[in-house]
Amino acid sequence: MVCSSRARRVIAHCSAAGRVALASLDSYSPAAQDCEERARRFVRGTWRRSVAEYIPSPTEWVRNQVELYESTDGVEGNDLRGMPVVIVTHRGRRTGAVRKTPLMRVADGDAYVLVGSLGGAPKNPVWVYNLMADPNVEVRDRADVQSMHARLVEDPDERARLWGLAVEAYPEYADYQERTERVIPLFRAEPA
Repeated sequence: MVCSSRARRVIAHCSAAGRVALASLDSYSPAAQDCEERARRFVRGTWRRSVAEYIPSPTEWVRNQVELYESTDGVEGNDLRGMPVVIVTHRGRRTGAVRKTPLMRVADGDAYVLVGSLGGAPKNPVWVYNLMADPNVEVRDRADVQSMHARLVEDPDERARLWGLAVEAYPEYADYQERTERVIPLFRAEPA
């Protein structure tokens, strides 16, 4: 068993059965083996949450909107400030956990434009970094759910065209860009 302080911190979060099994040297019990494997993965730097684990947003209104949207197939919870939204499902770059983010619906043919505005805040929203690390996403537009690949838009001409679509769909984006010194990132989510 790895005994570094980092491993001990992970073991502290293992199940009670796992800790008891380790303490009693019953290293063959499934709980003890699971606890040991968690500690090993953490120490090796490969700590990742379960592939299917969903961590709801810590922001209450986001959590509530995602839950309402998904539980009604987008019949309810499908707008924000009177404008239509989509739910983008992505992976956390640090945890590997599933995350869900409501974004304004900006369609471009069979693709979607994902706008990292965060209301004109000085920093990018966390989901921008998640998409840079893993561009495979799922976009839910009401009851329609599609696997997509989100590509950061870097070409100036394409960016100008897509920014025009974004501002047309949600005029506040123009104000958000004026509020911040950063260039608001755009992703084009295309069918996978």
